[in-house]
Amino acid sequence: MTDSLSVLNGFKHAEQTYLWAHWVLPVSSPPIERGFIALDKGRLSAVGAVSELPEALQHQARRFFESEALNPILLTPGLVNTHAHLELSFEAMIPREPGEDMTDWLFRVVACQKQESTCSAQQIRCEQGVAELLRTGTTCVNDISSQGASFKALERAGLRGVVSMEFFHPDWEVLNLGQWTHRYESMFSPYATHDRIHPGLSPHSPYNVSPNAWQTMVEACQPKLVHSHCAESKAEIAWLSGQPSSLNRLHETMLGRRFSSQPQRPAGDTVPPLWMIGTYLKANGLLELDSPLVLTHCVYTQTSDRKLFEQAGVGVSHCPRSNLHLQGETLHWADWDSLAISIALGTDSRLSAPSLDMRDEARQAVACHGWSAKQALEAITLAGAKVMGLESQIGSLARGKQADVVSWRANGPSKSNAPESLWLEGSTTMEQLWVQGRPLNTSVRV
Repeated sequence: MTDSLSVLNGFKHAEQTYLWAHWVLPVSSPPIERGFIALDKGRLSAVGAVSELPEALQHQARRFFESEALNPILLTPGLVNTHAHLELSFEAMIPREPGEDMTDWLFRVVACQKQESTCSAQQIRCEQGVAELLRTGTTCVNDISSQGASFKALERAGLRGVVSMEFFHPDWEVLNLGQWTHRYESMFSPYATHDRIHPGLSPHSPYNVSPNAWQTMVEACQPKLVHSHCAESKAEIAWLSGQPSSLNRLHETMLGRRFSSQPQRPAGDTVPPLWMIGTYLKANGLLELDSPLVLTHCVYTQTSDRKLFEQAGVGVSHCPRSNLHLQGETLHWADWDSLAISIALGTDSRLSAPSLDMRDEARQAVACHGWSAKQALEAITLAGAKVMGLESQIGSLARGKQADVVSWRANGPSKSNAPESLWLEGSTTMEQLWVQGRPLNTSVRV
């Protein structure tokens, strides 16, 4: 037995590593009491009950269960965060004043960024964010970056993810495609063939990226996925509907230049009713590009929007804590529950959420939507993998998948008989995580 396996009394046998647990939670299949997983060359070679193993292995497992009888161990897939801004991993949130418009809150975000905008400061914040992911069981993240600093932080830590270059473009300005693609290639060319971390593209939002720039950049860069904010605030919906909005003032503050006072529409198109974000994206060809699309927030949508998202195979990243902090409300789960749309959870940045802990996000979703702990676990594992197009590799404990695994130690009684509830308890702590079968250092401090 090696030191790297001592947390779980893992056992090496016939070139495979066996990990035991009082509960294995595969997500894609029912929980397994007194279960095991086997790791071989970075993948899961077997998942099942200890009773199915040869007697010699059962004997090793019994020794583990006897030594850990009071504090059960649970194994889950690695957690997936489908929306983060690691470059904004400041130590404290920016509070939102009562009645304050989100635009005014964003002014303070911009001021905060400008005060600590050096590349070294961004890199340090990314390292701090990644350290928090490691401590809280997240093995894969869908990140938005302005400078690409999170690539280096994720690679150094051994985590998995997609890092998307954020860009803005007003509809009246000629697109300098060469300049933008050069920046994209400069940021991501060192990672073009990386096996865990992939480049994405983030047109920030429909309200500050022209449809032409959005479409042209996606076609030129061919990113792993496209990651954009959508229908997050009422100011955005007012802009979309051609009504007075505070967003123009925001653009001037953030970028030092004006954007169009109304959304760009196809020739002959009439102004749609309020909240028709899906119609806008569809009419401008943004739902049918080759790269998968992930839309984050989607707080203010109508039935027609959601139907268009469903038809286009859009993935949705839901960030209830950030939405409640900034909007005082979040999406209504009843509007989405019956749709064939992959919906997962994300934390957003540390400026609008108190942590990057996905279990904290899951607990908020449970409180808002009445989810079960089982639903919460799926939302931050398999559903997250589906949103990122990685469900064939990660998101569940199944034979052949990448060995991205987290072990948890229960330190108190469960309020339910369901093992997923025991996993979600605040007293349950993260013990160890593996990515591609390699144990990672979870005690990193920056």
